[in-house]
Amino acid sequence: MEAALAPVLGLAAPLAAWRAGIPVVATFHSWFPRSIGCRVFRWPLQRILDRHSATIAVSQPVVDANARYFRASWDVIPNGVDTTFFRPNGRWPDDFTDDPRLLFLGRIEPRNGLGTLLDAMPRILARYPGAVLTVAGDGPWRRYYERRARELGGSVRFAGQVFRDRPAFYNAADLYLCPTTIASFGVTLLEAMACGTPMIVSDNLGFRSVIDGGAEAVIIPKDGPQVWADTTIALLADPARRAAMGRAGVAKAASFAWPRIAGRELAVYERVLTRRGKANARPVSEPRYVHAPRKTSVIASTSR
Repeated sequence: MEAALAPVLGLAAPLAAWRAGIPVVATFHSWFPRSIGCRVFRWPLQRILDRHSATIAVSQPVVDANARYFRASWDVIPNGVDTTFFRPNGRWPDDFTDDPRLLFLGRIEPRNGLGTLLDAMPRILARYPGAVLTVAGDGPWRRYYERRARELGGSVRFAGQVFRDRPAFYNAADLYLCPTTIASFGVTLLEAMACGTPMIVSDNLGFRSVIDGGAEAVIIPKDGPQVWADTTIALLADPARRAAMGRAGVAKAASFAWPRIAGRELAVYERVLTRRGKANARPVSEPRYVHAPRKTSVIASTSR
């Protein structure tokens, strides 16, 4: 059984699996600076964690966050991306016009940094008056940010939640801007890379683990509208660099393609099942007790 777990372990599914004699592999996705729940329930949760047959983390920062509280033997296996769905559509930065298209894609809430981009837009518009920031996504804070964006007029467009159209949004953008403040990984970064879209991303542990010094993105501080504006302006003025970033992104996304990631996941499952099979195997010469006449004990062996 595969269970995806939050900082405080989900219990219902693993307990049901153990009762049925099914081994449990847990995947951890969350990064957190501190957890009161993990601290208070550290020892009972550790005992539960010890019963897992394997523990997977989607990034090293996730391992580091959990290692503050728990002991485990971790397999670090990142999230993957469907490179047959997210792929370039043939549009490259050479097609750039004086009306640059910028993209924010994610859940609309403060930790994803949309406010930083809205504050950066006036400076971007001073250099590129035709620039448009498309906000793809939804969330409880959408109305708040829509009110904040009113003074920018048509330069900010809220597209709502997108699913099947995500590749089209990435491919239509000259830059993908991702100012998320806290992340354990970066799934949207993989999607943008697979589409060949150059990126500006915030400096957090999760994104840093994905980019890892690569040329596909520029990493800048998560706060600071002026830095975001100036970096955006500089990249919009350099189509050759953006083209190189796009190519680097496509190349890196290939290493995160789902067939590769699935192969690593399957290797963990096979290891767990092999270990379980060995534990359950009976030695050929193991003795077995059989029914015998009263007051007599007979041991029959399966060996010949």
